[in-house]
Amino acid sequence: MSNDFRSKHQFQGVTRSLQRAWIKGARLTDADLDRPLVAVVNTFQDFSPENAHLRRVADAVKAGIYRAGGTPCEFNAFHVTDSETFASVGMRYVLPSRDVVADLIELMVQGHRFDAMVLLPSGDKVVPGMVMAASRLDLPSILLYGGPTPVGMWRGRKVFLETVYDGVGEHLRGAPCPARTWPAWRTHTSPVLAPATPRPPATPLASTPRRLGWRSPAPARCPPGPMPSSVPPRPWACGSWTCYATTCAPRTS
Repeated sequence: MSNDFRSKHQFQGVTRSLQRAWIKGARLTDADLDRPLVAVVNTFQDFSPENAHLRRVADAVKAGIYRAGGTPCEFNAFHVTDSETFASVGMRYVLPSRDVVADLIELMVQGHRFDAMVLLPSGDKVVPGMVMAASRLDLPSILLYGGPTPVGMWRGRKVFLETVYDGVGEHLRGAPCPARTWPAWRTHTSPVLAPATPRPPATPLASTPRRLGWRSPAPARCPPGPMPSSVPPRPWACGSWTCYATTCAPRTS
């Protein structure tokens, strides 16, 4: 791949000394700036189970980018999660958020002249927003989806989001339901941090980039499971696919 990276024009040469001095204030070194700058676009937020684990995923992704010869530069997008806004005025803001996510990424990547992107979505509205941004920018990009989670268990029965949906519907129709069932379902529906059980649209949407020809050397999903702070980044997030973001050329067709 050519060494004529976009970021070189942003931070190298006497006329770009001010810009280089400023970015080095974030503790980037001259050696870091001689590498391609790879945007790591995270959607971490600590109040949504589908996004709450992505800080640890991003740490592993950045380690893999650096090992592959790039310099990771992380910034955050967001996810207006419809599972928390259903049947409220908040649902009005879910669909428009896709376009805002795409605009946010375009503004950041074009403004800072990053050379490539690794996108970390989790949820069915932020995935298309990130795909839209990557299509606009036509830079080396890869998407790593943050799920799915296994179903929960309560008294030997599988419990997932549809269990709660159906239960609420039955309740509204007058069907009896023991009072202790509701707090149990609320507690056991999401056993680990990840986006959704397989039926909601988030998980099928994770395969969309591959159908569009956005292929990677590894599956575009992280394995589900808890990610406590004591667990170091796993090799699956530091593997060869991170090299893809710094070595492949953008599509021209």
